[in-house]
Amino acid sequence: MLPRICLGIHHRHGAGHIWILYAKIKWWIIISQSFNSWILKARGKPILKMLEDIRIKIMNRLREKEDDASKWTTDYSSNCMKLFTAYMRITQLCSVDFNADLGYEVFEGEDRHTVNLVEKKCTYRS
Repeated sequence: MLPRICLGIHHRHGAGHIWILYAKIKWWIIISQSFNSWILKARGKPILKMLEDIRIKIMNRLREKEDDASKWTTDYSSNCMKLFTAYMRITQLCSVDFNADLGYEVFEGEDRHTVNLVEKKCTYRS
């Protein structure tokens, strides 16, 4: 359904803005589905009781997250550190060479991309 919505959007400078919008819409759908399944038991109750149940669930969730954060051994969460180490492994496979004309050239295996710092463009994103 979402790709059909995105295809109706005015095409300006390539498809990049369309897929960014698609990702944002998809993200909100996932969030709303998650929230709806999370409050499923409270949805059949009168409005005041439903809001009270949601408030209690949110307070408990915040307490759980605060407990998790108190167990951190660094300034960053364990999930953040996992992402960081994964990206560090990826960047170790890349090499960067200065190009006086445009900026930098980034090599990853046989792939090569030029990063133009003046125009803030990359051949990977075009």
